[in-house]
Amino acid sequence: MTNADSALTSRVGVRAGGVRRSPRRFVAPWWVRRIGGGFCTLIAVSILIFLATQVLPGDAAKSILGRDATPERLSALRAQLGLDRPAIEQYLSWAGNFLTGDFGQSLANGRNVGEVLIPRATNTLALALCAIAIALPVSILLGSLSAARRDGPLDQGIVVTSLTFNALPEFVIGLG
Repeated sequence: MTNADSALTSRVGVRAGGVRRSPRRFVAPWWVRRIGGGFCTLIAVSILIFLATQVLPGDAAKSILGRDATPERLSALRAQLGLDRPAIEQYLSWAGNFLTGDFGQSLANGRNVGEVLIPRATNTLALALCAIAIALPVSILLGSLSAARRDGPLDQGIVVTSLTFNALPEFVIGLG
């Protein structure tokens, strides 16, 4: 066996004697890559959104205080919000606070953001669990029926219906 053969067989999971290796060996690295990729995506998105807020025109202090704000009040509010610090310091401060669960104060109503989010998160979780409780048995049933009648009219009807509902926005389905 040549080096090229051994490289090929090691990639497809076959040992030198022709015996296949356990597929479990490949599962852990796949999950690690997926989770790592997810974290990298979250970090990249947070950086891009932060940069967009830095580049876009407008000033949070002016928005809060209004047009009639004095320069002294504007500078005091910028210092209070940390807008007078360098951008990298602002981002790192935000990321550190986010990781510790301190989401800051709402600029709209002055309340703690965590206090505002928790009741809404519990409602969202309840709705998501109800949706899963309905969707899981229905999808297993439809998938089993579709597999049992493969390429038949029932299978094609299930596929077309599933693709149609998948393509529709959620608010359209919710109107029905």
